Amino acid sequence: MKKNRFLDYVNISVFVLLLNFQFFLFNQVFQILLIWIATLIIIFKSQLLKNIANNKKLIFISVIWFLPLLISLIYSSDIPNALNQIKKVALVFVFPVIILMVPQSYSKKLFKLSCIIFPISTLLFVIYIVTRLLFFWYDNYVIQYGEPNSILQYIHFVYNHRFSYLLESSDIQIVSQFVHKAYLGINILISIVLLEFWKTKYLKLLLQLLLLVTLVVFKAKAQIIVGILLGAYIAYNLLKKQKSILALAIIILGFVAVLNFNKVYGKIKNLTLSSRVEIAKCSYEISKESFLFGIGVGDVKNRLNECYLQKECNDCTNLNSHNYYMNILLSSGVLGLALFIFSYAKIILYSKGTNKELLMILLIILFSMLFENIYSRMWGCLSGGLFINLLLSQKLINKNESFISTKIQ
Repeated sequence: MKKNRFLDYVNISVFVLLLNFQFFLFNQVFQILLIWIATLIIIFKSQLLKNIANNKKLIFISVIWFLPLLISLIYSSDIPNALNQIKKVALVFVFPVIILMVPQSYSKKLFKLSCIIFPISTLLFVIYIVTRLLFFWYDNYVIQYGEPNSILQYIHFVYNHRFSYLLESSDIQIVSQFVHKAYLGINILISIVLLEFWKTKYLKLLLQLLLLVTLVVFKAKAQIIVGILLGAYIAYNLLKKQKSILALAIIILGFVAVLNFNKVYGKIKNLTLSSRVEIAKCSYEISKESFLFGIGVGDVKNRLNECYLQKECNDCTNLNSHNYYMNILLSSGVLGLALFIFSYAKIILYSKGTNKELLMILLIILFSMLFENIYSRMWGCLSGGLFINLLLSQKLINKNESFISTKIQ
């Protein structure tokens, strides 16, 4: 009995570490963590097989869209790139394994841990990024303009700096591809939603405001749109609770965000929009080559680059389709896309009425897929895998009870 309890706590500790994946996506730490998970799978083999047998239909629905991507390996020319893409997407299915290994009696504990740890982890990571950026940009400012006359002059320079990636990979030990502003923006939005479960209303609201401000400063356009909608949702809840001053603060912040969005969009629309149009054109042209089965998960990048070269779009080089639905269509054809939509539609229908906040997180991820290849990076795969499967786990143990009232003390 004590041995089983010990293994359960070991399992939960792995889950807690995965909640902090933002800090593990550098060097070999995450690879070590995956080896640890593989070891636990061997230890929990009997329990895992039993849970899989009990939930095989749900698991099958969750992973069915992955099968066409695997099959597309057969007709992919660039096998190394194909395997690399498959390896990243496979991370979406790491979390069902972790959740299935933990007894159902611990499932609510996992959710409560997520509500506490993930927002704090995201906020700490944002602080780390901002600190590194300030030092990085200060050096640039001094080189270009000399010492600033005042801190306000420097802040103005920092705020108007054009973002392409949040971090440079030179002296910072986090791989730059994992901290693209859009992916960090998704984690910020997820954290804002999870904070709704906190009962400490003033601390909760303060953290939500900080994260919303961060979202605006980082200028992730798609996530700003969702952030404005989330802000409206929070303000509505505050008004219902007769917290009119707090609601007004959220509304003012939303107004500032709208003004900022127009300003930022006006600065970069020519570059971004022209690139996106060329990307969309190339994606559409390539999709017609093999509409039914796709061109193979490993060949999408090379075919897009060939098309960009033909269209003389220098700003497009090495850019992906910036739409995960289109990426699925290119990789595994309309059959793969149909299975992807079917899979997530079934998850939404299955989870309806269980937990509106977690369902909102799923919709945030699916909406973001319209603008980014969310599952083409480890960052997106881990965010999606964690919360989609956490949503499913809550449904499994709450078929006969409402979970919406759960709050973190």
